[in-house]
Amino acid sequence: MGAITYINPSQVKAIVSAEVAPLLLAAGFTPIDPFKFVRSAKAPIREVVLVGFGKSDCSIAFGWCLSFVPHLQGEKVRWQRTEKSIRVFDVSRDPTNYEPRFKWPDWSVSMFNDEEGCRAKAKELARKVLTYETEWWDRINSVEEIIHLVLSLKEEDGRHFWLRELPSATADPRLCLCLHRASRGCA
Repeated sequence: MGAITYINPSQVKAIVSAEVAPLLLAAGFTPIDPFKFVRSAKAPIREVVLVGFGKSDCSIAFGWCLSFVPHLQGEKVRWQRTEKSIRVFDVSRDPTNYEPRFKWPDWSVSMFNDEEGCRAKAKELARKVLTYETEWWDRINSVEEIIHLVLSLKEEDGRHFWLRELPSATADPRLCLCLHRASRGCA
């Protein structure tokens, strides 16, 4: 039996980020830090990509941040109005949770690899994630379209998109639409 090879988690995260960064930059994303990329072409909708590390693997998460949705930070109400201030998604889609054809190992890079294996898996993951997320982002050009997409998919089986849990009703897509309209001065 051979020795188990593994790479330090921070090194895996750096490798994954290095592979996905050029693809995201070419797609119009701005690197906020080595692990967070934001595209604001459809403001107040921001398309966000985060490279994160779990217990033993690295994955790429993606979703939308809506600048008018309030967030609680301690006892204060805050908004994610700038690219740098984004900390969480307001709406996200994880293919491993919602689509049976996708399995977690196909959407992550394990630390139990050698560096060459890690780079190969990271390249494959970066291309796969960008292809998948683009299918969703290209469908959305307005807040109303996000709300309608979330509501239509939620009605199908009740679990296609994750809406951030809030201590108030702002997790309801219809209320988010009302907040958006109010922030623009519309009735």
